[in-house]
Amino acid sequence: MEYKDLVKEIAHKSRSIQELVSYITTKADNSHPNYSLLLGAGASTSSGIRSGQHLVNEWRKDIYTRLSLEKYTDEETAIAYLSKEEGSWYTPTNEYSSLFEKKFDLPAQRRRFVENEVDGIFPSIGYSYLVSLASDKNKYIDTIYTTNFDDLINESFYQFSQIRPTVCAHDSSVNSLSISSTRPKIIKLHGDYLFDDIKSTLRETESLESNIKNKFTHFSKEFGLIVVGYAGNDRSIMDIINHLLKTDEYFKNGIYWCLRKGDTINSELRKLLWKDRVYFVEIDGFDQLLAEIHHEAKGSLSLENSFTNTKREKIVENFAKDDYNLSETSEKIKNDIKHIIQHKNDFDLANLIREVAIDTDNGEAGVASNAEIKDLLEIDKLITCENFKEAENVIKNKIENTELDYKKTKFMLRLINIQSEQNKAQEAMQTSSELINIDPYNLSFIYKKLNLIGTSIESCEFLASNHKNFENSYKFLNLIIENALENVSESPDNPFFELTTIREYIERSLKINSNLDNVAWLYSAKLEKEVFERGKGGKESRIRDYLNYIDSLCSKIKDINPDHLRRFNVIEYKLESLTDFSEIKSSCNELINLFDKSNFSKKNQIIEYIQRVLSLDLAYKNSDIRKDYLEGLLKSTFIRNCSLLDNPAYFLLIANYQLGLKKNKEDATKSILSAIKASTSHNHMTPLVNFLCNIANDTQTAFDFLKAKRKDISKSKYHNLMSEVYLSNKQYDKALDELNYAFRFNIKKTDYLRNKAYILLQAGRYSEVIDLESSLNNLPFKKSDIKMMNINIETAKKLMGKDINEVLLRNLIGQSSDNSYKICAESLLGNEMQVRRLIKLELSTDYSKIFQYKNWPAVDNKYVDDILLNTEVGNVA
Repeated sequence: MEYKDLVKEIAHKSRSIQELVSYITTKADNSHPNYSLLLGAGASTSSGIRSGQHLVNEWRKDIYTRLSLEKYTDEETAIAYLSKEEGSWYTPTNEYSSLFEKKFDLPAQRRRFVENEVDGIFPSIGYSYLVSLASDKNKYIDTIYTTNFDDLINESFYQFSQIRPTVCAHDSSVNSLSISSTRPKIIKLHGDYLFDDIKSTLRETESLESNIKNKFTHFSKEFGLIVVGYAGNDRSIMDIINHLLKTDEYFKNGIYWCLRKGDTINSELRKLLWKDRVYFVEIDGFDQLLAEIHHEAKGSLSLENSFTNTKREKIVENFAKDDYNLSETSEKIKNDIKHIIQHKNDFDLANLIREVAIDTDNGEAGVASNAEIKDLLEIDKLITCENFKEAENVIKNKIENTELDYKKTKFMLRLINIQSEQNKAQEAMQTSSELINIDPYNLSFIYKKLNLIGTSIESCEFLASNHKNFENSYKFLNLIIENALENVSESPDNPFFELTTIREYIERSLKINSNLDNVAWLYSAKLEKEVFERGKGGKESRIRDYLNYIDSLCSKIKDINPDHLRRFNVIEYKLESLTDFSEIKSSCNELINLFDKSNFSKKNQIIEYIQRVLSLDLAYKNSDIRKDYLEGLLKSTFIRNCSLLDNPAYFLLIANYQLGLKKNKEDATKSILSAIKASTSHNHMTPLVNFLCNIANDTQTAFDFLKAKRKDISKSKYHNLMSEVYLSNKQYDKALDELNYAFRFNIKKTDYLRNKAYILLQAGRYSEVIDLESSLNNLPFKKSDIKMMNINIETAKKLMGKDINEVLLRNLIGQSSDNSYKICAESLLGNEMQVRRLIKLELSTDYSKIFQYKNWPAVDNKYVDDILLNTEVGNVA
């Protein structure tokens, strides 16, 4: 039935947008909306995702041509043929599902197709209106159901709101969802493209999963329903709505089904619209409707604090481009886009003026003409839109036609960024060398090239070759020291610089600048640790000398300024080598006393420090003292003050206590979810993603979190952590792909091989793990990495039924102070009593380790499962 025919048939069921807006905005109180929202594929078309009908037309043509062996002529002929000849699988009333299943045999194939469809898509302006309507105390939408696989809704929350929604993408995740939760709720009725179990075929969409069905029923007692962009083709959803409408206690505020003039109405939707409490509303589209609601409820859209994040810039750029001409259909959207563009231009111009007016190396004012500012704005716009090739051509033309070398440098810096984005490593290196040739005494240009170099030994060679130009710069000396210490850690037997040379550089740096802000003070402690670990003679005498040196260094710092945090940074090196909790307690107490008379920046550093040292493994040696200290700390005014600073380290500290000592996974997970909302959560990506993947089993939130913070972290870290997300989701090929990307963006080869071995082991590709054994002698692995690689290789041998190296494993047990290695080795040797003893010993001081052991192939899971089964607290499993 065509929409115009529906209007003639049941005109009395029609409601205007103004009436709907009135129903939405007239509510009993600010915290409880009247309606939930159900979004279908039609809500995503203005974001650039092809509609279901578009895909149906494409698939129908392809399948008809393949099966009939006839040339495709028109839609009617194809439908008639498929109905008659392929009726066993083809359903004309639900073409999307039947054609999708025929087109792709396996769930993994369907998931890959959907992933390609939604990859790189940015949400339209309608989603920013939706986020605003759901994001504060006076909310108008609280629960959003969607049949879509894309993540446009949660992406918009991450980019345009500090409030993080609860996202349920599969049946088990929705079970704990509470109607009283203040966070917006997104329920993906048919799954998410990250997972293989998306529901798209006829059989899959015939019924909702039980938990989702129960939650939909429960929420429908409280809220009415607004449906946008959904045709009603899924039996699963239509059946439950029809069933609930039989009882007056559901949908008390009614169901309002939004339709466009050109829509085709299927028979099931037509029958539904005849029922009591169900009405239809004519709209121009999703974005236009949300604009109307928002302007009535909250006024015009404001994104004035949303231009500091590159991903947000791209989304806003898409708003401004208005590819789908939304501004022509809505005066409200037109005015909002105009306002956003003006604010963005002001923001961009202010940033650019700051950039061209200040030289980052020496702080001297520079001069930029109006023409140069215009050129740079043009280039930056192309880069923001990822038009890298065009931007590169513009830059090269500007460089070629610019006479003065110093004016070329700003274009060259952008060229290096573009070349790096396109993985043109050699070209970026060449451009950075040309940059240095123009101004060999500009330290910022040295930094630029250093960031492109892949290994510590190459970094040391490069810095040594430029040393003469910066021999009186403590910043440059610190660069040499930092890279030299990293090289010593990687190549202890053959470092580029001798330890005595590194010490001379440290002394020179401190002579030039003895201020405690000079990081060379910390490097001094780090170097002494390398001396201690590589020294000869008895370990007890070496550690005594090392600790005496750290104490002496701390005394010097204290004499200069007893309240400076540099002393506590140095103390951390000492704490790592202790087994007595008293010194950790002492340093924490000293900082807590300092907290009240510190500025906000220093307060945040104090929280970071306390969280780090209370998480040290060696701090667990006396768990009772540590537990008592933590419990007292968490009741203190200090912690209450910390909670006001939006610092993720505070939430990590709470989570470590809740899980590690209280064995409460549920509360710990809540703390982690609070941590990822913090503005500086990108500084703690690794522990947060690790928790979400390996403890909370919430790969969807980890995936969304990483995508939202992509521009705030290095490319190597982003891809390395994304590899972990896919590994946790048992998508091993994708995990390896992401790890390869991370390697391309300069993670160390040793880190790459260590992680690769673990992924291959989890994937059951044991022979490939064993093949990595030769790399142990050819690459500068750290001692801890060698132990880990040996464990993985011996695990692979055992799982393949090959003989393991028992001597190597026994030596590892004897030489390791870390019980984790011992647990793996004892398990491989089949020493059950020792494994159980060591696991219980570790868990008595930090229960969170149970989740590590459960994921390690080297540890027989029966030991871990027994302990989980017999644990006193049930919510850790």
